[in-house]
Amino acid sequence: MAAQGELAGEGAVSFDSVLAGAKPVIKRTRICLNGDLVDQIEQLEREFEQARLDDANENRVALAPAIAARIVELTAQARDHEVEFAFKPVGRKKWRDLVAAHPPTDDQKALGADMNTEEFPAVAMAESCIAPTGATLAKFIELRDGDLIGDLQWNRLWMTCREANLGGSEVPLPVAAFALARGTEQSSAQPETTESLAASS
Repeated sequence: MAAQGELAGEGAVSFDSVLAGAKPVIKRTRICLNGDLVDQIEQLEREFEQARLDDANENRVALAPAIAARIVELTAQARDHEVEFAFKPVGRKKWRDLVAAHPPTDDQKALGADMNTEEFPAVAMAESCIAPTGATLAKFIELRDGDLIGDLQWNRLWMTCREANLGGSEVPLPVAAFALARGTEQSSAQPETTESLAASS
């Protein structure tokens, strides 16, 4: 009978080492909590599109560049008002227990929901949130029911929390970065340019 090491292979990784080296996936998103800046940027974007059309059709000094510069300026300010939210998984069993503790209403169930879609997101985010620190269910309910963020931002937080708990931890494949890196490597591997080749002939 073959020894265990022979069956697994001498270089096989042990389950203990896998567990010891594993780390939970953390998912992050950023939202701007300065609604005035967001509103100004959106208004300026509409003005910019109209100005581009008018600049092209009218004999006048172009107005679009100045509006574009203002958009860039306000966007930089908005970045300063962004808050990063980070979520980590609570664990499969705890997630199932949380879902079971917040069953869907009859109307929600009729739409195919397996949880209370009004209550559960705030509960899940309060359990999963690791940044900002000090997150509680009461604070997420305040954020949900107040006027600081809209549905799109709330849904972005919820989707990030869901991804942390239900998504995978596959290594991301940044295609553009890989393509750029490969192009750089190929360029460095070809020191002679077309001009230098022509000069040598």
